[in-house]
Amino acid sequence: MPDISLDRSVLGESLGVAKPVEVPATRYRQGGRDMFHITVAVAQLPQIVVKRPDPDHVIEGNRKVDASRARKFGTYLLGNADWVSPAIIVRAPTGELQFKNAAPPFADGTAWGVLTIPLDILTEILLLDGQHRTLGAFMALDTINEQIMAKRDAIERAGRNGNEDTVPELKQQLEKLRATRARFSREHVSVDIALVATDD
Repeated sequence: MPDISLDRSVLGESLGVAKPVEVPATRYRQGGRDMFHITVAVAQLPQIVVKRPDPDHVIEGNRKVDASRARKFGTYLLGNADWVSPAIIVRAPTGELQFKNAAPPFADGTAWGVLTIPLDILTEILLLDGQHRTLGAFMALDTINEQIMAKRDAIERAGRNGNEDTVPELKQQLEKLRATRARFSREHVSVDIALVATDD
């Protein structure tokens, strides 16, 4: 049997390495603490706020999440191309995020740069404000993906059952759903990150 060789150089050195989240950011001070302002695509929000707000579990310092209110925001996101939303505020432990200036800081101390968030601290990022909007965004992403899967299944079923005349309309509906999902990758929500001291 001949030896099988693999040229690993074509795969890239970072393949298989867990990469941190890197986003453009503004660093500033508020209430005596360091803060970062970032914008992320709606579709990327679950990558930053990995702990999905749970109506059955109250987050410390927050009120109980109302699933109906969150669902209304998700419906608003799905149905309005001209939606608007204030920033979501989260907290992260001090000393865990890295910020690299892209230019000299301004006279007031604010700075533009790149914020690096290690993957292993993502579950320590907790919501301070905006849990209904965050859960609503999760729900909107769930809904659009479920609708796309259901439409694909309907197209396959129609073809299998000989209902070819319905396929063009179903495909048109699928494209509209995909366009909505693509919008969530192009449009952004603001996230303000407050650094809080740990107990160590």
